Amino acid sequence: MDRRKHPRYSCSGGAEVRQPGVDVPICARLNDISLGGCYLQTRSPLTVYAYIDLVLTLDEQRLRAKGQVVGCHRGFGMDVKFLYLSDTDLPVLEAWIAALAAQAESSAGRGSGQDPPPALDPETAARLGRAVAQFFGSNPVMSREQFLQLRLL
Repeated sequence: MDRRKHPRYSCSGGAEVRQPGVDVPICARLNDISLGGCYLQTRSPLTVYAYIDLVLTLDEQRLRAKGQVVGCHRGFGMDVKFLYLSDTDLPVLEAWIAALAAQAESSAGRGSGQDPPPALDPETAARLGRAVAQFFGSNPVMSREQFLQLRLL
């Protein structure tokens, strides 16, 4: 049974994990993410219930979060629950999730014989990212239709 409140999306990013009072960070790979947490691949996972400070990197953007380890897989990685994201970091997370959800939906459509959508050039992708971040500055949720309208900008 899946107890997660939010869907997780596969991704490929980086993470720096620090425990309060410990000087040496743990470097990890960000494998999947949701609005509620993430999975970090590392050979040195922390124990369940450990409180941590995170710096996550995805698509050249960073966010900081406070979290707690809720699952430990020795030698493989750890499940992390987000406990706190600042007002500036939450919109970044929401933009990542919106983009990953659209990508997952697009990938699902390819299996049904549909042509893949055209790739965005870097300038358009950057404009889209800014538009999504601006949207989440004043809205807590984005519908699929609202996201598709942003792409038309």
